[in-house]
Amino acid sequence: MMRSFLTMAFSGLCLFMATAQSPFTVELENDSGEKLEEILIQVSNADQNLLLTQWTNEDGRAQFQMPEGDYQLTIDGGPGYQKIAREISHVSGAGTYNFTLQIKSWKLPEVSVRADYVSPEAPVASRSISRERIEKINTGREIPLLLQETPSLVAHSDAGNGVGYSYLRIRGSDQTRINVTVNGIPLNDSESHQVFWVNMPDLTSSLGNVTIQRGVGTSSSGAGAFGANIRLNTGNRVDEDQVMIRSDIGSYNTFRNHIQVNQGPWQVRLSNIQSDGYIDRASSDMNAYFIQYQKELRHSELKLLHFYGRERTYQSWYGVPESLAKGDDQALEDHIGRNSYTPGQIENLRNSDRRYNFYEYEDQV
Repeated sequence: MMRSFLTMAFSGLCLFMATAQSPFTVELENDSGEKLEEILIQVSNADQNLLLTQWTNEDGRAQFQMPEGDYQLTIDGGPGYQKIAREISHVSGAGTYNFTLQIKSWKLPEVSVRADYVSPEAPVASRSISRERIEKINTGREIPLLLQETPSLVAHSDAGNGVGYSYLRIRGSDQTRINVTVNGIPLNDSESHQVFWVNMPDLTSSLGNVTIQRGVGTSSSGAGAFGANIRLNTGNRVDEDQVMIRSDIGSYNTFRNHIQVNQGPWQVRLSNIQSDGYIDRASSDMNAYFIQYQKELRHSELKLLHFYGRERTYQSWYGVPESLAKGDDQALEDHIGRNSYTPGQIENLRNSDRRYNFYEYEDQV
């Protein structure tokens, strides 16, 4: 009798549970109508107690067997979609709940990778020259002569006084093995890898700072930095409007004149440099202009830059014989005997001093 009663009670309980629960389906898709697979769906009661979890199948569906009542669905779309929470009222015979997940997007901060700059803590040999130091040494000479106070750098010029064609070496490497950039833009010629400083007269007046990294190291583009990397940065920006006129006078009729106007985001400079040069007939006449527009925006900075140089220089790169530079007359005669000089060239050698120039005729520029 007792066994029959228990059997009937158990059957009634199973019938009650079967009739008290009913299925409902959740279907997910994205903005493009694509079904979303393997999205986690959690079902909680009104007290935020987790009851069931389910993953959507390949059709973007998940089915739940739940009693009638009010529930909260939490749909976690993972890193690619927005997480959403929805309340539903489940009744017997309820069908499918459709949801569209919005694609999640992030606004990331700008990341700038600079291969031509090293921090002071980096294990490379480098030297920076500030704007204040540049103003003290800026006398109109070419950039190589202004940088010669830095370690391992040797500079010279054809004219002998730093005006006109100039060159530098760092750790024995010539300019074809030195990467030179202005604001990250390479200056090295694409064919010879040479840098012609004479094409940028008085650029020093518009530099904000200079960084020299010696040895094999960083370079952004252009010639490989086997010997060194020279990074020139413009940005001699002032906080107030001003007009500056500057004139410099030096030996061998060397003159440098420039006028610079700073007004708001604009900076404009006009320059002229003239010199007879230390070497005979090593004259130079160089003109340049520099225009820069620099504007700070809300989250960035806009900089437009254009500079131009035009030069006329007398040829003087042949050099001076060592015997002539030392004043050794006998060694000079031996030098003449070993070389096929014309009578005019021999006369030029014998009548010249340390300022000797192989090129003689007028306007050999």
